[in-house]
Amino acid sequence: MTHEATSPAVEHTGWRGILSFRPAPGWVAEHVREELELFATLPGESMFTPSVVVTVNPFTGSIREFSQRAQDGLTGTLDDLRMIDVGGWEPDPQPVDPDQPQGEVEDASSLRHRRLEYVHRAPNGRLVSGVDYLLLRDGWAIQVSTTCSIQERVTLSDAFHHMVDSVTTLRPADTSAPSDDATSAGDPPLDAAASAALGADVEALDPWAAQRPLPRDGAFVHVSTIDAFAHLDPGGPFNLTRRIFRPKALTDEVLADCERLGLLSEGRPTDVGAFFHRATTGSQLSVRVTAFRGYQQEHWLQAAVHDDRALVIAQPGWSEHHGLTPWNAPDQDHRWVEIVPLVELSTRILEWTGTAPSWNLLTRPPMLPSADVARRTSGDPAPTSDEANPAMERLCAEPWWHWQLQVEADGVSAPVLPILSAGRAGPHVIAGLGEDEAAPEYQVIHRTQGFVVLWQIEDRLQAVREHRDLILG
Repeated sequence: MTHEATSPAVEHTGWRGILSFRPAPGWVAEHVREELELFATLPGESMFTPSVVVTVNPFTGSIREFSQRAQDGLTGTLDDLRMIDVGGWEPDPQPVDPDQPQGEVEDASSLRHRRLEYVHRAPNGRLVSGVDYLLLRDGWAIQVSTTCSIQERVTLSDAFHHMVDSVTTLRPADTSAPSDDATSAGDPPLDAAASAALGADVEALDPWAAQRPLPRDGAFVHVSTIDAFAHLDPGGPFNLTRRIFRPKALTDEVLADCERLGLLSEGRPTDVGAFFHRATTGSQLSVRVTAFRGYQQEHWLQAAVHDDRALVIAQPGWSEHHGLTPWNAPDQDHRWVEIVPLVELSTRILEWTGTAPSWNLLTRPPMLPSADVARRTSGDPAPTSDEANPAMERLCAEPWWHWQLQVEADGVSAPVLPILSAGRAGPHVIAGLGEDEAAPEYQVIHRTQGFVVLWQIEDRLQAVREHRDLILG
């Protein structure tokens, strides 16, 4: 292995001399092994060492096929994969002119490439962020894989973009004797509606809408146990199996449930029980996600953060409500309870809301009556506007999950994040419009992307906890 500390002006040539790139300041480029044409890391004290890995192979297929192969490869090789977003990307995008009418966010130019964002579990057990950039040049299929902690994705995005944009081919591929990698096996299924809207053929992303939440340890806990445990004093000198000095809420039934769940052991709080109590009575950060099911019905997920862990208490989320994941609670008075590392909280919220990859399409008309939105979020039929374009028709054909995120700590709070998750139609920003703010007559709905939603969730968690301004606004 050779190491090469670089500056932005230094071009680093790959192992086989096929590609070169310019590492960002502070990054160290290395020659690791033949199958990794380019490789660089950012040394330091990060929770997870950021890296850029570039592979390159001869290829005669389309970007659609390359994208599908890459998605299949991620699914087959990574543990606890959650696909966040699939879209096009522009190596050197032109600035948006605010005075010009805005069309589709993607176009034939950006869709010559692909950008895949996901999270997965690294070998050290930590859930980390990955973004892969796919491009076809001079007969080569080039996959640039960037990895870092979920918390650092936003702050490192400029450095990653700099390095991805600098990747250059040094010689064309020889595809005269096709290998398995070079030979096209045919394009994957087409998303006809998105292709028509975007003016370029794009692959169907429907399977990602059926993703299940990542496997997690937790249990169903009765609400009486959750409520009563707040009365516990973990530092108390007495054994709770004795009735003397015991709070009335801690009944024999509640104590038995606490023993079963591992919150108590022989009447005394376990480490898990002590954390449960600290989180419920003195959290450093409070999070609530509320899904409006129409007609004043709500589902919710709450999280209480203490140090580097979060206590999550939840009702059924998108996946459970729509039958993709079983909800095996004994009865309606039980809640799902789990303790997750703080670094995984934003992903856990994203899963619960059902936010999934989809092509980012412009919907028309841009607003709907609030009454129609309430009907659709309740699962009831509602009329579709005669002016609806194909993207709006597809949005209206999907199940809706209208939710908002609230984050606060020590009197500091972030602006509420309101999103509409709609299965295969993906996430949309939703906001009320009308003279009555409490009961607006219309809801403005416009497109957004799955990775933007994840970044906004994570940004709010960090901003409130650190008492700083939002990066993403």
